[in-house]
Amino acid sequence: MCPTKALHLVDNTDIARVSKRKRELTFNTDFGDLTLFQQAQSGEAK
Repeated sequence: MCPTKALHLVDNTDIARVSKRKRELTFNTDFGDLTLFQQAQSGEAK
């Protein structure tokens, strides 16, 4: 296995961890908006 490939694996893991954290922060911040959005979406779906 070449070192570059190993480095990419680490990078992908870090990126996934960072984006997960970012989603959690966004979710916590926009929870009210998200709830309203989901209600609107489910209202349209019916």
